[in-house]
Amino acid sequence: MSQLEKAGGEFLVNLAGRAPLLPGAQTLAFIDIDSMQKRVYGHKKQGARFGHTKIQGKSLLVRGLNALAAVISTPIAAPVIAATRLRGGNAASARGAASLAARAIGTARACGCTGMIIVRLDSAFYNAAVTGAIRRGGARFSVTAPMNASIRAAIAAIPDDAWRQIRYPRAIWDDQLGAWVSDAEVAETRYTAFASKKGQAITARLIVRRVRDLNKQAAEGQGELFPVWRHHAVFTDSPVASWSSPRASTATTPSWSRSSPTGTTALLLTCPLGCSPRTPRGCPSRPWRTT
Repeated sequence: MSQLEKAGGEFLVNLAGRAPLLPGAQTLAFIDIDSMQKRVYGHKKQGARFGHTKIQGKSLLVRGLNALAAVISTPIAAPVIAATRLRGGNAASARGAASLAARAIGTARACGCTGMIIVRLDSAFYNAAVTGAIRRGGARFSVTAPMNASIRAAIAAIPDDAWRQIRYPRAIWDDQLGAWVSDAEVAETRYTAFASKKGQAITARLIVRRVRDLNKQAAEGQGELFPVWRHHAVFTDSPVASWSSPRASTATTPSWSRSSPTGTTALLLTCPLGCSPRTPRGCPSRPWRTT
């Protein structure tokens, strides 16, 4: 598998030298990494194991193989596959992700991505090994932060006057609320992650989005006694991310505006913030199309 992965990377590099695959890569490029459980049915299929996946919003155990992939894109270019890895079906999402990220960054540089590279990941890849490998490769990371005790404490310490209201150009789908969201509030604070790991602590930006948690069982016309919020946090060391610009904010929204690169298509990887990763048919446009 490593030989096949290396051959695929060399093919992409040679193709990028002969065709304009990644326009704008001299300024900014994205690498998106994700995993997916693919069902298999043969009883003698090598590596087939039971692993977690989501089908129609429900978490299920499915017997299959687990694919890990990285794709490269720019704000004006469609994604191209940079690295792939096929693993046993019971593999954790982050297993081997650090080495895959390092290889994908090297491939991106060889393809002409001389500007800033931002690696975007979901919370399954939130660990010191993956973020450390990204930084050693000279790239920036943007990873969804899990809502653990330390993250919640950091969010609770954000003062009320630090929250800014934003409105999305197009509504986005919120899985937790089960509804379309067109506005929210965002704030930013400094946060030190992986402090318990000696020599691996990282201090960077914690960007938090919060939306009202509405009580669906409330009677019509019933007001709320006090606001209840749902929080979504992104941990990033990107210096260019800005919540004032929807175009710039795509660099810090790995799980809010991104689809899995290991699916049948990777068309939504660079969609505007208004696109929904769970409902791709709702995506109104593809940003790399000019006609």
